[in-house]
Amino acid sequence: MLLEFEPQPTEVPKPAKVDEGDVHDALEVQRKVEDFLGVIRRTGRQEERIALLMSAILNDPTVGKTALLQYKSDRAKTAAWALKEFRKAFIDTKWSSDEQVMAMLVPKLFTQHWPMTRGDLLFFLAKHLGKWPQLNQSIRRSLSKTHSIFVDSHRREIEDALARSPKR
Repeated sequence: MLLEFEPQPTEVPKPAKVDEGDVHDALEVQRKVEDFLGVIRRTGRQEERIALLMSAILNDPTVGKTALLQYKSDRAKTAAWALKEFRKAFIDTKWSSDEQVMAMLVPKLFTQHWPMTRGDLLFFLAKHLGKWPQLNQSIRRSLSKTHSIFVDSHRREIEDALARSPKR
């Protein structure tokens, strides 16, 4: 009896047709994400895992940000913290560019990282992110502000990586 009085749509809308190309694109993105996450998991140093993830977000935002969502946690403390910070930064803020978000996170990442391996962190950031002008500057600022002996032992390598990075 209720069916007689309940309004029924005159026409049931057809589901939106999914273009076969879109399905293949989504599958291709997911394949790239899985390949990238495999590389991340096989990378030994947390400093390099962090730099690789940042680089992926900048080089291919769709793959990088999808990987960020799918990579739930990291086995190392600083990398796990960085994942949370990256997610928070992309969700809570409106920035003009992803590069600007990453450049803003470099000093926070530097101070959060264990002091004895900050030189390693700056080296891997310089190696993988030096080609991005804002990141290059942010890494240089962190390098210039510290007088740590643990960073000084890598200072030449970091400066070389930043200097030879092709500018975008």
